[in-house]
Amino acid sequence: MANASTGNRGRTENLKPFQPGQSGNPSGRPKGIARQARDLIGDDPSKLLEVFLKVAQDDKAKASDRVAAAREYLDRAYGKSPAYAPVEGDPLELDAIDRHIATVLDDLAARRETKAAGTGAPGTLADTG
Repeated sequence: MANASTGNRGRTENLKPFQPGQSGNPSGRPKGIARQARDLIGDDPSKLLEVFLKVAQDDKAKASDRVAAAREYLDRAYGKSPAYAPVEGDPLELDAIDRHIATVLDDLAARRETKAAGTGAPGTLADTG
């Protein structure tokens, strides 16, 4: 069996380290698909909207393509619809908590007034249940 280190010798002999300040990728990172698409349409995205609208209105196109084109058109024209259902009512029952807090505050205020007047039994709270 051959030594594994001898099999790589021919591959690394011609490699040279980068010089200081020299890039390992002189042409830079390749442009992404989104950047390429923006470069093709320029500053006028209405071309894409026209394509979406034509496909959506084309009776010869597949139904799934027409629906997809209409969805894309509407998303860009009017924004995507929210992905959540609106919450009805008071899911955290904050009204009940607010009422309880108001009852406790009223009781404390009454105790303060009673204490200032010099009457009443200290340490009693109104029933908040």
